[in-house]
Amino acid sequence: MTHWFEYSIGAVHMQNAKDCVGKMLDVIYKEEGFIYGEKENEIFFDNTRYGVLAIYSINASLETVVAITSRELQIKEKSFKDRIDILIKREIITKKVTFQRLNLLRKKRNLITHWEQVHIELLGTDSYLPVMFTKISPKNKIEELISILTLNRMSQYIDDLLDLLNDIVSNIDREKYGGLYDSLKQIIDRDFVVGY
Repeated sequence: MTHWFEYSIGAVHMQNAKDCVGKMLDVIYKEEGFIYGEKENEIFFDNTRYGVLAIYSINASLETVVAITSRELQIKEKSFKDRIDILIKREIITKKVTFQRLNLLRKKRNLITHWEQVHIELLGTDSYLPVMFTKISPKNKIEELISILTLNRMSQYIDDLLDLLNDIVSNIDREKYGGLYDSLKQIIDRDFVVGY
């Protein structure tokens, strides 16, 4: 695969994530016992639809950047976790808390993939409306996922991804890895014609 195509894919995933989050609707929290109507159902549906797509795109962008950065830095490990461990050890990734939040989002993506295979768990999904519209503590993994499918929470994940990418870029030796540096900057800016 040519460099320009790989980096373009990273930029496309980044843009897709931003586009999906841009289509999400703001949630106004309700009192417990509120009777949900058509408007709340529409917000719930749109936020779930676009939030799930954003989760996939955020993760795809992160995984693409980690894979190509690892390759350029000649990190031979194949697993995402092993690559991240080395990037942290080499101090290419220094924002560990930001990475941890994104890594938890990866686990949510795995939950979505599980649902695609065992969809019976989602029966009665409309009963999860209060999880999105009230400030209650989630009681299970499904509620944890639904509670993050809000404009504010998903916007934070986009910010985290950009913060982590900027962290990687700022810790790369620009003289030694100039092409990688420039290409990662272009992913951050969501330029689709990139590479070296």
